[in-house]
Amino acid sequence: MTTPNRNRVILALVGACGLGLIVGCLICRLSTPAELGAYVLKCDQNSDGVPDAEIYHEQGRVVRALYDRNFDGQWDYFEWRRADGSLARAEMDDNFDDKVDGWLTYQAGNVEQSIYDTDFNGVSDLVMRYRHGIPYAALCRPNGATNHVRIELYRHGMLEKEYRDADGDGLLETVLSYDPFGNEARREPQVPPMLPTQFKLE
Repeated sequence: MTTPNRNRVILALVGACGLGLIVGCLICRLSTPAELGAYVLKCDQNSDGVPDAEIYHEQGRVVRALYDRNFDGQWDYFEWRRADGSLARAEMDDNFDDKVDGWLTYQAGNVEQSIYDTDFNGVSDLVMRYRHGIPYAALCRPNGATNHVRIELYRHGMLEKEYRDADGDGLLETVLSYDPFGNEARREPQVPPMLPTQFKLE
């Protein structure tokens, strides 16, 4: 191929690449999520033809999401996100009766607090606190009771100590210690008995 012909081919290729780049930029510009406004992405994770996740977007960012974890056609896990895209809070229906029984709040991407209705009767019973997503303390208050309270303290995410109000007088008079495998290692009286509020979990 002569030099002039080679130059023409090179110019044609450069021109085609330039045109392709311009067209590609225009396509990307027109399809930027921020330009689409609000939209919903639906997913079918088990390929049964029914969406089991809906992810809501606004101005190019995810704002909330719904999930059907047991694929029964009912949403049972819900997420909300902050303006920066980080997870803010979540709610869940863990016994799949179409009623929320768990509430989680997040900070810096990690769960900060969780509240559960452990017996699914509509009243929360268990509050857990976390550091860097790892539990460090829990307050169990069956059906909102002021007595028969249980305080749990965790070490590296494992239950280490438990303070109980066994007689329902509102005081924690028994302390249980656990080994790293979750087995009760020791039980002894708490002297003097303590008030649940001394742990400042609420």
